[in-house]
Amino acid sequence: DSGGTAQQISDIFAGEFTDVDHGSSMAGIAVTGADAGGTGAWWYSDNGTAWTQIGSVSPASALVLSAAAHLKFVPAPDYNGTPPALTVYAIDDSYAGAFTSGASAVTVDLTPAASHGGSTAFAQNPTAITTSVTAVNDDPVITSGAGAIAQVSIVENTTAVTIVTATDVDSANLTYSVVTDDDDHSPDGAKFTIDQNAGALIFVTAPDYEA
Repeated sequence: DSGGTAQQISDIFAGEFTDVDHGSSMAGIAVTGADAGGTGAWWYSDNGTAWTQIGSVSPASALVLSAAAHLKFVPAPDYNGTPPALTVYAIDDSYAGAFTSGASAVTVDLTPAASHGGSTAFAQNPTAITTSVTAVNDDPVITSGAGAIAQVSIVENTTAVTIVTATDVDSANLTYSVVTDDDDHSPDGAKFTIDQNAGALIFVTAPDYEA
C-alpha cells in the first residue's frame, strides 16, 4: 500500500470515549463497515509499520482492533473529497477476548441484541470515523510520441517538428511552452517555439544539418 495519513485508534477517540462504568477505559474497536465505494480503501496496522487492508466486514463479522492499532485511508488515484466513513463499535476494558494481530483477523458477531450495549464490552450504538482527501495539483502528462523523452526526426531545411499533445487530470485547458533556460534542462530551448494552444512545435530557423 502507499499514501494515507495514519493515526492511532486511541488518539482518534481521545476525549471522545465515555462509559457509565466508573474507571472504564477504551480497549479498542470492532469494525462493522469499511466499504469505501471505489474511493479508496481503509487499512489497519497493529504496529504502525506493516499494513493490512480491511476487507469485507459486517455486524456479523466485525474486525476487532486494539486501541494501540493504527488506521489510515488510502485514496484511489486522483480521488479527492470525503469517502464513506468507517463504521465501528467502541470496546471498553472489560473485553476479555483477543485482538487482531497482523493479517490474523479476530472477528466478533454483533448482530444479536444482547451482544452489545448494557453490561457488555461493546458500545450500544456504532460510531462513524470520517476523513477527507485534499486535492493536489497533478503534473500534466505528454501523450504524443514517446512522451517526455520523445525523439523526432525531420527533413533538413524544414521548420515543422511535431504536434505536442498532453493530458491533465485537473483540467482540460492546457497551454504549451518551451523551456529556454541555458542549462542542462533545455540547452537548445531557444532554437524552438511552440503554439501555446495547438502544441505545434517548430524550429525558429530551419536547421541546415545532416547527420
